[in-house]
Amino acid sequence: DQLDAHLALGGTVVDDQPHEALAALALRLDALEADQTARLDPGVGSVSLVLGLAQLRDALARGVPFSAELAGMTSLLADRPDAGSSLIALDAHAEHGVSTREALRARFPALARDVVTAALAPEGAGWVDETLQKLADVVSVRRTGSDVEGDSAEARVARAEVHLAAGELAGAVAELEGLKSAAREAAQDWLSDARARLGAEDALARL
Repeated sequence: DQLDAHLALGGTVVDDQPHEALAALALRLDALEADQTARLDPGVGSVSLVLGLAQLRDALARGVPFSAELAGMTSLLADRPDAGSSLIALDAHAEHGVSTREALRARFPALARDVVTAALAPEGAGWVDETLQKLADVVSVRRTGSDVEGDSAEARVARAEVHLAAGELAGAVAELEGLKSAAREAAQDWLSDARARLGAEDALARL
């Protein structure tokens, strides 16, 4: 403004290269303006972030690896230290992906049979007990429903099944985590995959 007023009054610019100086000043002002706009306008950069989240959510929903999608989000959130814990939690499963809720539900009937059968086997079982266990595996009838009480493997599996049918994966996990000994061992793989799914969903929600 002072330069404009000076020129309007017939003044002269002493600088030997006034045009270069003004051009440099204009570039600096443009850069400052762009930076200020990015800080004040929530729409600037938000499109990339929304698209990145959508791609990451889609990969998680399909149960496929998401290393590329996570790398993109990590780049977009490089200046957000509060996102670090969520990104780290997702990185633990990015290479292989996480099982979908549908896949976990589909695996549950076989899991329930294995857990109940394992709970029936006495520790240190001999050949007679092993034969009886195999028979129980072939002909297994277990109670179902949310009203099955107690801490037995059969009761916990029944309540977990109800939780799962209602979409309450965390409730199903909580029930099966109370299993003991051989029954707990039989459920380990499913539990590990279910925890991974819950952890990934929680991390995505926080992002």
